[in-house]
Amino acid sequence: MLEVAYVACGSGITIYADKEQGPFMELDKEIDAIQAIVNDLEKLGFENIQSLTDFSFVVLKTIDDWERIVTINVTLDSEYGSKPLKFISDVPNFAVDATVASLPVLYDEFCEAVPLYSQFWSVCEAIDDKCWVLEPVPAKMTDTERRVVVDTCTTLKISIDPETPKSFPKIEILGPEESKEKIFKSVNERVDSWDEWDDFVSNLEYVLGVKFPESPSDAMESSSNDPCCSICLVSELEGTYPEIVCDAENCNQIYHKMCFIEYIEALPNALRTRYVISGECPNCCHNITFRRE
Repeated sequence: MLEVAYVACGSGITIYADKEQGPFMELDKEIDAIQAIVNDLEKLGFENIQSLTDFSFVVLKTIDDWERIVTINVTLDSEYGSKPLKFISDVPNFAVDATVASLPVLYDEFCEAVPLYSQFWSVCEAIDDKCWVLEPVPAKMTDTERRVVVDTCTTLKISIDPETPKSFPKIEILGPEESKEKIFKSVNERVDSWDEWDDFVSNLEYVLGVKFPESPSDAMESSSNDPCCSICLVSELEGTYPEIVCDAENCNQIYHKMCFIEYIEALPNALRTRYVISGECPNCCHNITFRRE
């Protein structure tokens, strides 16, 4: 591994290396790659570089129309310029031609893509600001799903299309059958009223016929405020939230999947197959069946 010292200044980067370290040809190859990286970084402008780690990893940044900092993380090595670059971007599903091997070309395509997703990020931020989001926390700029609280027994998984973020999203309701039926009935009656020019969260509340509770503040946050599992009596357990719901009338208790499975395993009359688990609700003895994942 070549040890390289470098000094950054306003006019550029100067590289120092001792050619007595390692094979001469390999040393030349690494120095040439580093010099090519330096030249391309200077073309980009140091104001567009967020960080640079030993010429093996660089984070480039740009700012969208809403003043968000959007980044792309690029892996660099001694074959820089001769093979496609590997990268991870804040832009959902961002991809380039497999022949792209230079930072300026990659950065140009990245900057062209960023404005196309500003509306997507605005929709996601509106959900995060106005709803009680359970997952993901914290959310990444590439996350296209949110799981939000509807009430103490019901949560909603919202899947946003990054290409058409203001359109009606794909939804999955996790809760008692009564809640599901009520929401689906409202969707069937109101989905034609969806207006892409309106606020996304207000639109969704109207079409679903619900009012999303906001996330509790730090001062008010406690286990009693959260939708809690009726077995372990907490909301979050090893990064998961209750999703098994008893749909019996006047019950509607909720359980973590792992808690319910552990409870079921102890019941002599429970049904356990490779694909399905079925057993009595700990609260009301109503049968609960769900698929294994």
